[in-house]
Amino acid sequence: IGSAPSVSYGASNLFHKISRRLGDTSAVQYIPISSTGTGALTVNSVYFIGLNPDNYSVSRLPVSPMAPGKTDSIGIRFTPKLEGRPDAAVVISTNGYNNPWDTVTLFGVGRLGRLVVAAASGNGGGYGSSVNLRFDSVALGDSVCQSLSLTNTGSDTLKILRQLVTSSDYDYSFYPLTGPDTMLIPGQVKLVNVCFRPIKAGARIATIRFFTNIPKTFEATPRDTSKFNV
Repeated sequence: IGSAPSVSYGASNLFHKISRRLGDTSAVQYIPISSTGTGALTVNSVYFIGLNPDNYSVSRLPVSPMAPGKTDSIGIRFTPKLEGRPDAAVVISTNGYNNPWDTVTLFGVGRLGRLVVAAASGNGGGYGSSVNLRFDSVALGDSVCQSLSLTNTGSDTLKILRQLVTSSDYDYSFYPLTGPDTMLIPGQVKLVNVCFRPIKAGARIATIRFFTNIPKTFEATPRDTSKFNV
């Protein structure tokens, strides 16, 4: 009596409508696998293909060989390393004569908060991670205020962890965000004020730093892009 292993799968794709912040790991999703033939089913390999296969990992492998009539599962986790949907699929190789290779598409989405700091008045400020805020000549004892805009241009909620003046002449006053205002949802803009009241003639300097929850890049040598200077 001849025996022939056969296989069937209970999923053709995983992680539809599942999004995670970069670096966070999702709950496990499973690919049911059944031994439907008359011989024992052997799982030869489970691996990922595509441009971004390292955004997914195997958390569980089924028993192998699997007796006829048995069902088990393959567990997959999603840990995004880029914003948007990584290009990846999982390939399962078995000795099933009816389907020796099967591919399951993976649809997880990575979220990332981004911050753009700009001089709200456009007064020579520019934007990005290093911004210059310039005040025209101000008479001693007078006070002039300008606003900085903080914009979340990303796809995840951004948290302002700290805002502080790291070096300053005493001519400047800084009014940071507080409480719930330190959370910026995607597309949201918040303003902070900086006031200049000169106490001496000549150039007067201050440096303000913003620290955020933006994770380090997932390059071979990770870069910290979470800090912004004004």
